[in-house]
Amino acid sequence: MKLISRNMTRRNLLALGGSVAGPTLLRSRLYGAEINVDPQALCAQTRRLIEAMQYLGSSFRTDDLNKLYAAMGRSVDRATVISIQETLYPYVLLNVAINP
Repeated sequence: MKLISRNMTRRNLLALGGSVAGPTLLRSRLYGAEINVDPQALCAQTRRLIEAMQYLGSSFRTDDLNKLYAAMGRSVDRATVISIQETLYPYVLLNVAINP
């Protein structure tokens, strides 16, 4: 493998670039696929998720909780879905899409 700098190989440089650009590209692709969620059902499931996380002792950060409650408190529409998804995105470990 050809060295680009003393400690940086091409593979390391590509991995670094992917780790910086990857989440942004992935986020835009995931949100596009998940927008067709029923807002009322998403709000109900988000409330259950908040309760479950608090019960387990691993609650959300205060500012994230405030964002979630604010999103669920306004009219249920597409903006509500996007706001909830953007707030929950940092907590997601795995995204599964089931194609019926």
